Amino acid sequence: MMSLLPALLSVVLATTAAYGARPEPKLVQGSRVHVIGDRLAADLAAEDEFVTAVEASGATVYAYGKEGNEAAFIELPDEAGAQDLIVVCTGLIDSIRGDAYLSQFRDRLDAIIDALPTDRVVLVTPAPPGAGAHEDRTTGLNHAVVVGRYADVITEVATRRGCHLIDLHGSLTMAQQQLGSSGSIHDGLHLNASGRQLAAADLLWQLGWTDEDPDFGLQRPASSAASPTPSLEVDMLRGEVPLRPLSAPQQGLPPGRVVRLAPHWDEVTATVQDLAREEVVDSTALRNAMFLLTASPGRAQSALEVLRPYTDQEQPESVRLAALAAIDDLSAETVGDPVGINTIRIDVVPVKMTYEPSRFEVMAGEPVRLILSNPDAQPHNLLICKPGSLRAIGSASEAMGTTAEAKEKDWVPDSPKVLHVMPMVQLGEEGELRFMAPQRPGRYPIICTYPGHWRMMNGVMTVRRNTD
Repeated sequence: MMSLLPALLSVVLATTAAYGARPEPKLVQGSRVHVIGDRLAADLAAEDEFVTAVEASGATVYAYGKEGNEAAFIELPDEAGAQDLIVVCTGLIDSIRGDAYLSQFRDRLDAIIDALPTDRVVLVTPAPPGAGAHEDRTTGLNHAVVVGRYADVITEVATRRGCHLIDLHGSLTMAQQQLGSSGSIHDGLHLNASGRQLAAADLLWQLGWTDEDPDFGLQRPASSAASPTPSLEVDMLRGEVPLRPLSAPQQGLPPGRVVRLAPHWDEVTATVQDLAREEVVDSTALRNAMFLLTASPGRAQSALEVLRPYTDQEQPESVRLAALAAIDDLSAETVGDPVGINTIRIDVVPVKMTYEPSRFEVMAGEPVRLILSNPDAQPHNLLICKPGSLRAIGSASEAMGTTAEAKEKDWVPDSPKVLHVMPMVQLGEEGELRFMAPQRPGRYPIICTYPGHWRMMNGVMTVRRNTD
């Protein structure tokens, strides 16, 4: 069989030509190599060949990879010196959100690079998925195509921003053509021992830290009888574990303060405590941290015990609402008595531009959680407005036009008549809005302010008087 090495060399040379002949990043005594991102980052940082090569240069590897991390939730190094190197592995979990998220993924990558020394950033494309992650073959093939598109975005960003690029997706795709995905992937999603060795060798070679060409003669696994290790990322891919809610991306800024996915239980508990004590509560970060508690396998009762104190009336409203929403995600068997928040699920009806249901009732002063699921190709938001203000808010959003400023504001007009806002929810995503229902009974309009939507996409939240 023809060797794959000449083909790979042509890919590497073409990539180098695309964004200029960049000098290979050198390591000196005392340099730090920060490997950040998803499980691929964790695997690379633990691979002996990679660690040995870095340490031979007098540098040290620092691992920041966490299973399930998306670009929006990557933890950045506290400090990155001029001689340090930051290796960013991402895109695999982001790809679960589909093609509609590609633009936001590009923005997230730009935000990460904005916070780091550009010439010391190495972007690594994700490994191509193989058979086994999806029960349905067609779904698996479609996902493989989408992962390739995320790899393309990473390549484009590296070219545009002047970062170093390691196209692991291209290397492993060619290697899999020789032996199939089982030669490098063990569960349809993650690298096996042979795949990790190849990935580390390819990274070292493309960075110029070794003269030894990667061995693309992958060894077939001796046996595939062993059961694969349970994987959070595979569960996320299959929809058995939900993706974390996304806050609205901020162009040109580093990712907001977030909690790494699947950290140690005590670390998450401490993070919840710290966030809840802050003078100005970061409700998105707090909700994410509480989500991690309730999503931890086998820890539902422990999560309930941690969260219950934050539902007390003396807690700040944002803390109390986040805790009530998190507890409501637990099973009724775990929670027992009703948690005390009214959760209302709303679906977007594709093409028709309507909410389903478009009308719902709440009791005055009660905690409310709205969950908006969007299977539509277009993004949609949800505003709750003062009674009688539907036309005023709709017209005001329309008057904002289609400028970049209007888009950045999600076409939400600056008006005291707007009470609560759920940011734009993209295709395949869910948005969550938590608030205390108004004390005054009445009919409060709900509205989508995406251009051209408000006249059809509206409804009513009826607030009833609480007689208790």
